[in-house]
Amino acid sequence: MTPKFRVWLKKEGNMAAIGDMHFKDGELYFIRLEQNGPITYGTSWNHVPKHKSEDVVLMQSTGAKDKKGAEIFEGDIIEHRYNSPLSGELVVHRFQVAWDEMYSRFCTIGIGLRHGVDLSSSACSRHFEVIGNIHENPELLEEAEKCSHSS
Repeated sequence: MTPKFRVWLKKEGNMAAIGDMHFKDGELYFIRLEQNGPITYGTSWNHVPKHKSEDVVLMQSTGAKDKKGAEIFEGDIIEHRYNSPLSGELVVHRFQVAWDEMYSRFCTIGIGLRHGVDLSSSACSRHFEVIGNIHENPELLEEAEKCSHSS
């Protein structure tokens, strides 16, 4: 699998698909943003000078897709809805997608929960739906925290 990335452009407040990126001396040197992808931004080549690399956040694709076929990236907020087998009530769990350095895998951080989920199983990811990401939709994290404290 070829790694796929997207980028959050902090100053512009915009998410963009990456067509190509290059590193120089271990630092992000420049990126070319994808023009024909679902997200369009700027000109075909956007130079990210070495001293400006802190203005972007790179996010790698997990390689998994959600139940609607959307690609799941680091920083995404995913949701799992199901009816409780005991009460029949709707249960909603939200997770943030993150890289687990210790086990070298993508996993979730349970929002308001004590545990997360390993995303390495494609069967597992088919139960989730991407509802936003931590950069464009930070309110989703706040809403989830309020819900978890009230229960």
